[in-house]
Amino acid sequence: TQDIWSSPRFMLVPLLDQHAGYADEEGRLHQDGVDALHRERLFLMWVPKDLGGLELKPVGAPEGLCIVSYGSASAGWVLGGAVELPVTTKPVPTTPAGVNAAFESIAKPATSGPVTVNGEGAKATLTPEVTATALTFEPGTDGGLNPKLDTAKVIEALQPQLAETEQPGKDATVVLEGGRPVVKASVDGRGVDWDKSLGGLLDVLKSTDARTIDATYTHQPAKFTTEQANKLGITEVVSEFTTRGFASDSGVNIRAIANEVNGALVKPGETFSLNGHTGPRGVPQGYIEAGIIESGRPGRAVGGGCSQFATTLFNASYFAGMTDVEHREHSYFISRYPEAREATVFQSPGGASIIDVKFRNDSPSGVLIQTIWTPTDVTVRFWSTTHYKVDSVTGARSDFTEPNTVTIPPGEPCSATNGAQGFRVSNTRVISDIRTGRELKRNSRTAVYNPLPKVICEPPPPGIPPPTG
Repeated sequence: TQDIWSSPRFMLVPLLDQHAGYADEEGRLHQDGVDALHRERLFLMWVPKDLGGLELKPVGAPEGLCIVSYGSASAGWVLGGAVELPVTTKPVPTTPAGVNAAFESIAKPATSGPVTVNGEGAKATLTPEVTATALTFEPGTDGGLNPKLDTAKVIEALQPQLAETEQPGKDATVVLEGGRPVVKASVDGRGVDWDKSLGGLLDVLKSTDARTIDATYTHQPAKFTTEQANKLGITEVVSEFTTRGFASDSGVNIRAIANEVNGALVKPGETFSLNGHTGPRGVPQGYIEAGIIESGRPGRAVGGGCSQFATTLFNASYFAGMTDVEHREHSYFISRYPEAREATVFQSPGGASIIDVKFRNDSPSGVLIQTIWTPTDVTVRFWSTTHYKVDSVTGARSDFTEPNTVTIPPGEPCSATNGAQGFRVSNTRVISDIRTGRELKRNSRTAVYNPLPKVICEPPPPGIPPPTG
């Protein structure tokens, strides 16, 4: 947009809009609008500057007219007028003869039949239909067309046919065996080098004879090698945290999420996301309906209990010295969790992340996450190399808020509670170098917990049994 439309002329829009009805009824612009357009010289928008006009260029003026028209379509029509645009001619880069030559010498033979790709112990066929979608043309010199081959489409068609001739590589892994971390060696692979294999395909397609090419194979090293795994320094337990006291249905979900996280590897510099690692946590993934706290009252939802695992994971990362990237405390204090040092997680019904637990491994060593579930507790253990000493200091509660009372009428599910005060509390984490004792980092976080409402269940009228729930 030209500079004129970034000026105070934008302020014309409300004025023009104010009098838009007048223009519709009277068939002419309101005088206040006419005066404003004159004042801003918009009636001279096409007049050269040396004659006192604005001398707008055709490229930016239409956008400005749209802005004026937003305030008053009549004003935009009055200002519009006729615009003569410059016209230039550009010769067509191709000629009928050049296009015909490309069709006869390239397109026609390319789709005349299949091309056979000889692999080691198997063959693949490139069909004319795939060739037709992968072969395109662009203008060349002297009126002709130059062929272009979308090799990604060709590989997509050929690779599954030669998959059995390839030996895929395997990255090194770190696992727990006999209660200790063990590195499982990487294995290099051998597969088709598609760049080399398809290098001469275009020339083959131009011919109707000898429509075969030989696949070229190459060594494919593992992306994460045994040497790299050994250098991660995963040798000892650097932190561990346990939470207890969950219902059996919540325990099903806690076990499911713990199983998904068990064995996760977080390399130096990587960020771990709980929601990102597990993906959706719904019924298809083995999660069930269990207890939650909803608006301060007991409720139920699929995945209930996962926040207990989130708190356990967060505290293990806290005491391992991981960098807190994202977490959120519960709205209501839950007594089995440490104050201002707990976390909840939440996903949309479709599995999109809404509240997450994320931490970054800023240490020079890798981290292997181990989870241990029992019917009564869940433990998260971080294996790595100890670099930090972590101290946690929780302050006194303050700014207490009293609970309100919620009365549930007869006939509705109800669980009576005495309620609890809300309060504010802070926690400070101090991270020191394990070797020198030098303080490296000190972070404080304040949590504000809402008061837990007092719930009163009204008794049913005489002779009507109370609802269950």
